[in-house]
Amino acid sequence: STVNSGMGPSESQTASDLAALSLDTSSLTAAEVGAAYNEQLQASGGDGNYDWLLWQGDLPEGLSLAADGTLSGTPAAGSAGSYAVTTMVTDGFGNDASAALTLSVSGGVSTIEGQAQMVNPTRMQLTWNTITNASYYAVFRSHSEAPGTIAVTLPSAGSIGLYDGQLGSLTTVDYRYDVAAFDSSDSLLSEDSDIIPVDMGVSATSSGSGMLVDWNDILDADWYFLQRQKAATGNQVMGIFLPLDPSEYQDDGATSADDPDYAVSAGGDTVLGNS
Repeated sequence: STVNSGMGPSESQTASDLAALSLDTSSLTAAEVGAAYNEQLQASGGDGNYDWLLWQGDLPEGLSLAADGTLSGTPAAGSAGSYAVTTMVTDGFGNDASAALTLSVSGGVSTIEGQAQMVNPTRMQLTWNTITNASYYAVFRSHSEAPGTIAVTLPSAGSIGLYDGQLGSLTTVDYRYDVAAFDSSDSLLSEDSDIIPVDMGVSATSSGSGMLVDWNDILDADWYFLQRQKAATGNQVMGIFLPLDPSEYQDDGATSADDPDYAVSAGGDTVLGNS
C-alpha cells in the first residue's frame, strides 16, 4: 500500500504520536452474479477515524463501497468478470493509504439438474441443485394417471428436495418428473425435463434363518439407511452402511412368515430422504 502524511487536526494529539496509517486488505473474496456480497475492508494505524473511497477503477454493477469500508451489494446479471480497482482510506489527520485490489465475479449457477430415486414402492425422492437468482422451484409429475404439479418450494442452501408420496395409487411405473426454477417475476430461469427415477431396487429374500435384503448403489450417496417394518415389532433400524460396504444385509430378526417390509434411503452431508 501507499501512504501519504498530512496535517493533523487535533490539538492534544499529533500525527507523529500515531502508528502510520495502513490499508491492510490485500485481496477480496470472489463474488457471484445474483448472490449477495458483503466484505469489510480493513485498515490500521492513524487516528482510527477512517473514511473510505474508490480511487481508481470501476466496481461491477450492483456493488458499491461505503464510507465505512463496507463493499456490498449484489452483482447484476452480465457483470461476470475481473475488476481491477484501487481503494483509498484516509484518517482525521489527512493521512491516506491506498491499495490495488482485484475482484472476481463468477457467472453463478444457471442450469438446474434434478434427480429422482425410489425410496420404497410408494415413495419417490426428488433432489436438485440451487440456481442463482431463483425465488422458488416447482416440481411436476408426468404420468398418464396423475399428471400435474407436486409442489412449489423455496430455495435453501445446497441441494434441496422433496417427496412424491402418491405412487401407491398409480398402477403403472412410467414415472417422469420436471424441475423448474423461477425468479421473483415468475420468469423461468432453468428447467430439467424428463427426469427418469433411479430405483433403489430394494428386495428381500429368504436366507438361512432370516431375510437377505439388498439394494442398488446410488451415485453420490455417502451412506444408506435401512429400516424394517414388521407388524409385531414396529419400525426398526437395521443400520447405516457406507458405499464401500456390501449393499446387502442379513436380517435374522424376521422371516418370510413375518412378511416384513424394508425401506432403504440414501444420504449425503444432509439427509436426502427417508421412508
